[in-house]
Amino acid sequence: MNPSLQFSVLQAGFTVHGDIVSDQGMTCLGFIDGSISSTSGLVHIAKGCVVRGDVEGEHIVLDGTVEGSVRARSSLLLNGRAKGRILYGGTIRLGGGADLEGVTLSRASLLPHSDKAPAAEPAPTPQAAPIS
Repeated sequence: MNPSLQFSVLQAGFTVHGDIVSDQGMTCLGFIDGSISSTSGLVHIAKGCVVRGDVEGEHIVLDGTVEGSVRARSSLLLNGRAKGRILYGGTIRLGGGADLEGVTLSRASLLPHSDKAPAAEPAPTPQAAPIS
């Protein structure tokens, strides 16, 4: 028997004050005043969603706004607004709607899942370049 895929949706109008931790994928359409961390699956920050905190996941699609660091262990697609540090371990794609404000991009060859606060991240690699 195959385990069924689980996916959470935080609807528009839904507000969370605190951190969200998941072991599956999720789509966020509401307001999150805290960090989001997922150990596997896709983290989708949908258009209209605002996250005031850090976002970490295996695969991240950013269509909304993140005011904090973004840490994608595998792939990252940016179509929305990011304010903070961006770390990605695999591939990154910038869409036509990408708005990077005060962002530092860093590619790391291996980004393990972090149980610690983002302050424990490694220093930027020589490829890091600020984007304004």
